[in-house]
Amino acid sequence: MKAKLGQLVPQSLRDYQVTIILFIVLFALTAVLAPVGTPPDIVSKLNATINAGLGSAEMKATLAKFQVEAKAGSAQDFAAFLAAETKKWADVAKAANIKVE
Repeated sequence: MKAKLGQLVPQSLRDYQVTIILFIVLFALTAVLAPVGTPPDIVSKLNATINAGLGSAEMKATLAKFQVEAKAGSAQDFAAFLAAETKKWADVAKAANIKVE
């Protein structure tokens, strides 16, 4: 595969033959969200029920057929994950000078 390196790689590196190995990681996210203001006890009950289902041997076996692993956690875990991902990708976009059109 040949690609034009353009401005992504400094000229000093473009002067040499460069072999680039691309590792593609497929990441999919599925989540269950509740409306703002849902009582905490309802959120906790939903979370516990969903996590129990994700942890069952049957669900693990089903997901394994697709080489998928579920990551169960709390609403707070998910909120922290979303905050970290938002910051990470915002930083990537900023470093690459990607603008919203």
